[in-house]
Amino acid sequence: MAEFDSLQSEQSSCSAGRVALLIANLSKYNSCTLIDDQIRDVRYSLSKLHALLHNHEKPRADMLQRNIDGVTTLRIILENTHDLEVRKLSLECFQEIALSPKNAKELVANDITVTLMDQLSSYSTTMSDNLQLIIIIYSIFTRIGCKDRRFAVKARLSGLLHTTVNVLKYSGL
Repeated sequence: MAEFDSLQSEQSSCSAGRVALLIANLSKYNSCTLIDDQIRDVRYSLSKLHALLHNHEKPRADMLQRNIDGVTTLRIILENTHDLEVRKLSLECFQEIALSPKNAKELVANDITVTLMDQLSSYSTTMSDNLQLIIIIYSIFTRIGCKDRRFAVKARLSGLLHTTVNVLKYSGL
């Protein structure tokens, strides 16, 4: 049994190292406009990060550590890129992090709600291309909306109600 515990702690420290390495790789691209090779690197790193977050609970908690600063890096990449696949992978990473109620509170504390509302408003202008992204954002809102006391105020100020009505009209519901 002791061997299993040591193996499990070794895997969790290894996953924390992998998360830190992937976030460090992504943070290199925060301040610049991405070209094709860099977009490929960002996609690769985000897909690896998403797979790690999807399969294990420990990396989700590691993303919220202050020394790794993963949430801020993901938010900056989401705001600065125009590549559809990079945006989708970033949102899927946020979705995996928000699965835990504790992590959802941390996302609210990092003010992800406003960023997602801004992204939703910008995606709603070209709904045909961004419908998957819009669905992922609403999925994240279902997780973090109940944790944010000022969610309704933020939604009203950002025009989220009007955007939601337009999405419903577009999808034919």
